[in-house]
Amino acid sequence: MNSIRACQAESETVDLFNRSVDGQLDEICLKLDLPQENISAGATRAKRIRDIWDLAQKRGGATLAELEDIARAQQGMSEPLYWLYLSFSEMERKDIHCRTFFGDLTSRLRAKLGVPTRDLRYFDEGNSQDSEVWSPWSLRAMQQCQVLVCLYSKAFFGSRYCGRVWSAFLARLKAQQAASGYGRIAPLILPVFWTSPAENAGVLLPRVARDLEIDHAEFGAEYRELGLRFLVEHRERDDFRLAYESFLDSFSARLIHNVASWPLRADLEVLPLTQTKSLFYQAFGGTRPAEKGAQYAKFVYVAARKAEIEELRRPEAYDEEPDGWRPYHPLSQERLGVMSAQVASAEGMIPVGIPLNSDFLASVRSAEANGNIIMVLVDPWTIQLADYGKYIHEYDGVQFSRSTVLICWNEEDAETISARGNLSQTLETVFYRTSRASSPERFRNAIGTITQLRQELADALLRVRRQIVDETPHPMTARGQPFIRPQGLGPPPQSAAIQLPPARRAESGDPALFRQPRIEGPSGGTSL
Repeated sequence: MNSIRACQAESETVDLFNRSVDGQLDEICLKLDLPQENISAGATRAKRIRDIWDLAQKRGGATLAELEDIARAQQGMSEPLYWLYLSFSEMERKDIHCRTFFGDLTSRLRAKLGVPTRDLRYFDEGNSQDSEVWSPWSLRAMQQCQVLVCLYSKAFFGSRYCGRVWSAFLARLKAQQAASGYGRIAPLILPVFWTSPAENAGVLLPRVARDLEIDHAEFGAEYRELGLRFLVEHRERDDFRLAYESFLDSFSARLIHNVASWPLRADLEVLPLTQTKSLFYQAFGGTRPAEKGAQYAKFVYVAARKAEIEELRRPEAYDEEPDGWRPYHPLSQERLGVMSAQVASAEGMIPVGIPLNSDFLASVRSAEANGNIIMVLVDPWTIQLADYGKYIHEYDGVQFSRSTVLICWNEEDAETISARGNLSQTLETVFYRTSRASSPERFRNAIGTITQLRQELADALLRVRRQIVDETPHPMTARGQPFIRPQGLGPPPQSAAIQLPPARRAESGDPALFRQPRIEGPSGGTSL
């Protein structure tokens, strides 16, 4: 048997089959109608197992999946229940959050359906995007599953294999409609917005996807605005745990309702992959133009992750990602990424994060060259850590003219108060040049409250934008229209609360577009 297993179902089948004794092997040969003459007479059990596996594999189709069913019955195990076919791209196949979602969803389904088996399938990892033959377990799932769930993403609609899976399942639905006299095709293909709104910007859905009738509003506002992957990744956070649990409850209920209302027969023909045409068009592969101009506010969040900071200080204010840091915890629960996006959006700018990694300096150089506004928001504790201090020290050595550093001091935090002297010394070392810049507005080192941070950030954004406008012969706005130079500039009124504007929708009224807000997080994710 091949030591390389295509999927978990194959691995489980191999392990199960290897436990079969001679009498069980004879029964498997008989039930699968395998030619006995091709099995070595008097061979060892291990040799017989290899011969039987090879014969079943050569026969093709779902034979190996049938072998698994027989072996399970022989060893007193329940058969797997092929109920839900989860279709996703090769990118999601490698994503641990995809497997986590499938496990959480099938756990809900088992509880609601009251099924005894723990093996509710099918997580389609048995085929690659370019495969020309169904894997035995993918074929069995396509024959028996009651509903197809598709994880929408750019990669999904760019996958020829995913387009073939959709085509094969739709053929089953059409065959049942013709045989049963249904007035419509059963609504048993259900989509999930997997990736973030920013990643889906401008995606034009294939016609078969546009024809689906499903209201995503029933699955929650956070899901619609952020995408499911974001909720899965941040499910341990208090502010997203409820949204994820709510999605699992409502989506599993929708699946069960549709399957109960339109039961799908398992005896309908599934064509070979070579005879199954992908229903997805091949999209134009061009890249987006560079994000140029002062309408883009690029944010660098110099805040450690919770696991990185806990040996240095109490980690309660930190999160799994830098943009989740709450700089003025516990008096303020506002997260840095959310707050900065609100302030930038209120000024008509598009907030985009720059991850603090090995490409950080190159990304800042590119933003500077493209005429973007650059804001570096700093936790004094984080720069005590070697990697963060090194990145920022390299940034300080370049002296970017269109950037501003804002240091967040929590004046109500006892740890910060007691260590402020040492923290300040490190700041002076790391920001040696920036702190001595001729323009004091470029280094703001006395921001003690969340209200002050909002005001300082708004002022810094407007000042840098005015600088870029003054330096650029023909500055452009986000819509490509000439920028009208402001006559004056001042900080926002003290009493004016900065409100998050309504989520932007696609300007086109075409429902075929993903109509979600585009706010990218610092690690390619999404913030609000």
